[in-house]
Amino acid sequence: PTEPSAVNVGHVRVAEQEILFRWGVTLQFRAAKAYSAAVGSPIQGQDWVACGIDEEQDCDDQAMADVVMRGRAAPDGRYLLLSTAET
Repeated sequence: PTEPSAVNVGHVRVAEQEILFRWGVTLQFRAAKAYSAAVGSPIQGQDWVACGIDEEQDCDDQAMADVVMRGRAAPDGRYLLLSTAET
C-alpha cells in the first residue's frame, strides 16, 4: 500500500512533527529557517531521501543550501526535491 490514508498511518507524533506510516516511511515536518547563528537550522543533522518545500520563494539561500545537503541518505545519490512556488 502506498496511498496515505488513516489505515496506513501507524503513528502521528505531534511533538516530533512526524507521521510514521505502516510501510516504514516517516514524514517529517520541519522549518528550514535558522533561529539564530548560535542555534542554527532545525534541519541540520537530518538525513533524507526526499524533500518537499512549501513556498520555495520564501526560503533564503542558506535555508535552501541546508535543504539540499539533507539528501545524503538518498539511494544512489538521487535526492528527490519537490517544491511549491508562488506564480
